[in-house]
Amino acid sequence: MKKFRLAHVGLVLALFIVGCSGNSLVKERPTDRRALVHAQLGASYMQRNQYKVALKELNLALDIDSSHPVANYVMGVLQARLGDDKRADAYFRRAISEKPEYAEAQQEYGEFLCKRGKYKEAFEHFKMALTNPLYRTPELVNLKAGECILSQARPDIGAAERYFRTALAFNPRLHPALEHMARISYQRRKYLSARAYVQRYFEIGPDTPAALYWGVRTERELGATEAADRYLRRLRARFPSSKEARQLSQRSYR
Repeated sequence: MKKFRLAHVGLVLALFIVGCSGNSLVKERPTDRRALVHAQLGASYMQRNQYKVALKELNLALDIDSSHPVANYVMGVLQARLGDDKRADAYFRRAISEKPEYAEAQQEYGEFLCKRGKYKEAFEHFKMALTNPLYRTPELVNLKAGECILSQARPDIGAAERYFRTALAFNPRLHPALEHMARISYQRRKYLSARAYVQRYFEIGPDTPAALYWGVRTERELGATEAADRYLRRLRARFPSSKEARQLSQRSYR
C-alpha cells in the first residue's frame, strides 16, 4: 500500500491547493488570502519533496496569520513528514480548533494518530470528518478508517469491511478498497467474491505485490491454475524481491 499512500498524500494536498480558496474554510480577509497563497505554495513544494522551501513558505503564511487553518494543517503534514511528531500534533490541533469542520485536517490527523497507536482518538477525528456533508471525498475517510482497524493487533474485520464497503459505495473505483475486500473475502473463504474484487481491482488499479498475491491465492483455491500462473508470473517479473513473491515461492504454493 505504499504506492497508494504517496498518491493519497498528493490527492489530499491537491484538494486544498485547488479547493480551499473557494470554500468556506477561509474568510475573505486580505491577511487570510495572503496566508492562503503561501500555504498553497508550501503544499506545492512539499508535493515535490522540496521541504526546505515548503517550510519557508509555511512559516511566512503563519507569520501573516498564525491561526490560519490551512497553513496549520499543511504545516502539520510537513512536520509529520519531517518526523517531528510533537510539532505536527500541535499544528493539526490548531487547524481543527480553528475550523472543526475542516474535514481534510480531521482525516489527516486521524491517520497521524492511528499510526501512533492512538486508535480511539483517531476514530474521533475520522467521525468528525464524516460529519461534514460538504466533504468531497468521504470515501478516503472510510478507506483510512478501515485501514486503521486492520493495523491494530486484534482488528475487527467486520468493522473494517463495513468501512471499505462504504468507501466503495461512494467511489466504486477506489482500488485500495477493492484490494482490501479481496483479502477479506479470501480469508473468509469467499473465493468467488475474492475473485470479483481482484478482477475489479485490475480493471483500474496498478500491479502491486499484494493484489497479485491475492489473485494467485484466489485462483488456486478456485482451481484456475492458468489464471493463478498468470498472476504469479507478473508478481515474479515486477516484484521479485517482495515478501509476497517469496511466500509464493515456498513449496506449498508451487
